[in-house]
Amino acid sequence: MRLTLPPLLKTPLLEWSVLAVALIVAVQCFAERIRLGIAWEDSYHHWLISAYGWTTGHFQDPLEGHTATLPVAHWIYGLVLGITGVYNLHALEWTAAGATLLTALLLYHWGGLGVALLFLFNPVILLTGSLPVTEPWSVLLLLLGVWAWLHPVHPLWAQGALLLGVLTDRGTWPLVLACWGWSVYRQRNPLWLPVCALVGVVVLNIHLGSLESTARWAEVDQAGMDVAQRVDQLVQFSFAPLLIPVVLAALALLLRRQLTRRDGGLLALGGGYLLLLGVLVGAGQLTGSPRYYGAVIPLLLLGSRPVYRYWAWGVLPVALLLFSLKVYYFARWPQWVILNQPQVLAGRWLNGRGSGTLYTDSPLIAYLSRWPLQEVAGGKRSQGAQPGSWAALVGDGRYRALYPALDLVPGTQWRQVGDWSKHWTVRYGAKPTWVYRREP
Repeated sequence: MRLTLPPLLKTPLLEWSVLAVALIVAVQCFAERIRLGIAWEDSYHHWLISAYGWTTGHFQDPLEGHTATLPVAHWIYGLVLGITGVYNLHALEWTAAGATLLTALLLYHWGGLGVALLFLFNPVILLTGSLPVTEPWSVLLLLLGVWAWLHPVHPLWAQGALLLGVLTDRGTWPLVLACWGWSVYRQRNPLWLPVCALVGVVVLNIHLGSLESTARWAEVDQAGMDVAQRVDQLVQFSFAPLLIPVVLAALALLLRRQLTRRDGGLLALGGGYLLLLGVLVGAGQLTGSPRYYGAVIPLLLLGSRPVYRYWAWGVLPVALLLFSLKVYYFARWPQWVILNQPQVLAGRWLNGRGSGTLYTDSPLIAYLSRWPLQEVAGGKRSQGAQPGSWAALVGDGRYRALYPALDLVPGTQWRQVGDWSKHWTVRYGAKPTWVYRREP
């Protein structure tokens, strides 16, 4: 059953026109976000892995030193960088935005115009849908796989899409595992291929220690916070964007007699995943990021379809209400971007001094320094630094366990050549940054 609008808006031409306007508005919002800059270093980290892979042929994390175990998005971004230029971050941002727009088109095909509008105009999607991270691609692949499995499409399409989703982002893992359990229970095209890949990737990540690293980041990032504070921090950012999908899901449950098994399954996937995120954040095992909701929002919207029989006229005003919330989030974005200033200044200062190995745990510094990618390494490997090497350090007492180079530098063999520890943004939460040179 597709979500439908009132009879006046049922004509295909009018529906397509509304969808086209929505896509154009979304593109303009993505352009605005790109103009404002990138607030979090994750995007630069994914750029570094992709650029390093394209340049060297080895898709690995040069900061951590191990192979990238979830390479699909990095393969895509690496190809884009190979075509447009290794330092063309804007190309990656528009590539991610393209994946988000494709997701909106899939939702329109699957659930109708209402689902597509409520997804596309959600401020979390407008804000994070153009970030060059893995989530835009993992959400697209996950939804494509679930759609192909639920509809009369060749089973290998579903298996292949979910397999690629598993190899794109960890956020797909609980959902793919749930889909596999659902498929076994229903005895319908059991999803053995993606779940076998999932088991293999989990074992590999445990062996490489990357899962432990994620938990350590969450522990450090939320140090000194109790469960209530962690959940409160999560709710403050996500309350408005999640309110409407959650309310729709609750209304759909009140109309449970009209829920099909498929609708109930989608609600269970979305609601269960949202609950899991809350538990992990509350337990300090995961940092709360709005990017995680990229899969929750469409699943809840798709499972709430019976509500639209009684509420069809409300789709457009609610979508516009969601869109209006983006003003609040876009207004706060520059406040987060400016906190990167010490690292931005250090990276620009290093630009043009590209000789010797650069040891840094900041992918933002690596990006702005334009350092030869083969000569970029993480702080964990700074113990073997040769004379003439450089170290760009991001200082924060909480991060010493994650940035071991902070204990090695400064030392008798390292000379400080750059200091941005007293930049005015540091008092508001920016991290002090220093640059050192290894003496003979």
